[in-house]
Amino acid sequence: ADRSIAVIDTALRRRFSFREIIPDPEVLAGVNVEGVSIKDMLVKINERITALYDREHTIGHSCFMPLIKDPSLPTLAGIFKDKIIPLLQEYFYDDYEKIRLVLGDNQKKASDEAQFVIAEPFDNKKLFGDTDEDLEEKTSYTINEAAFNDISAYRNFVRKREDS
Repeated sequence: ADRSIAVIDTALRRRFSFREIIPDPEVLAGVNVEGVSIKDMLVKINERITALYDREHTIGHSCFMPLIKDPSLPTLAGIFKDKIIPLLQEYFYDDYEKIRLVLGDNQKKASDEAQFVIAEPFDNKKLFGDTDEDLEEKTSYTINEAAFNDISAYRNFVRKREDS
């Protein structure tokens, strides 16, 4: 499929100039939702994505632009639910452990209801009883809808740096 668009891609590159536009967190300076700095959140998300994947997949400031006019928890929840989580699922091919790392869920207590993605190991003994099969340890992941509307999920996300 990539070869079929290669000719079009080459033609476009010959006729137009392209320049990189990277995320600009400064556009979100001063935007806060219940005390959570959206600028700091975007910076942290992108640092984590860059470390786990690459800088080409960082999230743009445009995802958070609706918060400039309406800096409310329902707007932030909609952005995470409809934009951020689906993008991370695509970027990491549903590798929910990496998604949890980007969202900072690994830094929250296992019982914390503010986790965006809840990880629950399968209980093979409960599922299959005693067996001679060497069953692989697996984990089930669930998107926690309640976390989107819980401001503590976002407060926990933006942690103070150790050096500050």
